[in-house]
Amino acid sequence: MTIERNTAESSRALDNDTSDIPHAIAIQAVEWSVELQGSPKNSRTVIQQISQWRAEHPDHERAWQHIQSVNKQFAFMRSSTGKRLAHTSVVHPAMHSRREMIKALSVLFFAGGAGWVAKQELPWQAWVADVSTGIGERTELKLASGGSVQLNTNTSLNVQVNAVEELLTLLQGEIMVRMIPDNVSMHTGRLRIETDQGSLLPDDAEFLVRHQRNFCDLSVYSGAVDVIPSDNHLAKQRIIAGEQTRFDRASVSTALKLDPNAKAWTQGMIVAKGMRFEDFLNEVARYRTGYVRCSPDIANLRVSGTYPLGHSLKADTDRIFRAVEQSLGVKAHYLTRYFVSFQAAA
Repeated sequence: MTIERNTAESSRALDNDTSDIPHAIAIQAVEWSVELQGSPKNSRTVIQQISQWRAEHPDHERAWQHIQSVNKQFAFMRSSTGKRLAHTSVVHPAMHSRREMIKALSVLFFAGGAGWVAKQELPWQAWVADVSTGIGERTELKLASGGSVQLNTNTSLNVQVNAVEELLTLLQGEIMVRMIPDNVSMHTGRLRIETDQGSLLPDDAEFLVRHQRNFCDLSVYSGAVDVIPSDNHLAKQRIIAGEQTRFDRASVSTALKLDPNAKAWTQGMIVAKGMRFEDFLNEVARYRTGYVRCSPDIANLRVSGTYPLGHSLKADTDRIFRAVEQSLGVKAHYLTRYFVSFQAAA
């Protein structure tokens, strides 16, 4: 059974350039490829799900076609070895082994994307980062200068320490940094956080940084943080305690009042206050491998409440889904472990 497009011309057109395919979409495409090869008994259902995913955005289709093109060249996933490995990954979903497999396959399929290298959108850099978390994982790192940095789900961070500074380079994801005011430590260098969009210079601050595709969000809970956009140092702004902002390579947005719920994940929670159900699901999906969606007729339902991610460092999103089923009168349909669709309850 195949799910290739009928025309080779459209496939070639889509395969030629993967330079601007986002990392997350590339990973999704690899996940679907593994799911298809590893679930022979459910192949018809998986094919329908993949077709729906491909139709949702041109980048989905381009990523899928690129994988099929490379797959034909290497014939790996069509080999008995590739199929056995995919089947083992799906049937025995140990987080570490599955993630390592997806990483390896993603490098195989997308390492030839020169545009990714040119634009520094390098998923393989994140995979060999000094500190990283998988999807649904959280961890904490002690700073040489005192304090700590917490890493949220799917986050990668490089750490460099010298006599002048302690440099944290956020490659992807979200971190919460807590400095110790007037800390006396063996390291006296200044703390600096570097992102694709700009640099952050904190003063005895507690702050959150969330790396998005084309911008970063900054929330400051104590102290102050100077924001310096990468391409426009004259746009530098100081964000003080109780403020949040969004910045890109050229500018820093006007500071707004801080959303205190933004850091709820550091306590293992998601806090919603009148949040659209579709937006809520997108937030929960950050902690879960696969695809989560809802039907349009329930997308605008409002969600309020505190939803625990789990006491361990691995998120339990199924428990959150059960909670919203009861509170909103919706029903989660698990087409596979990696595809959850919410609909109005009968």
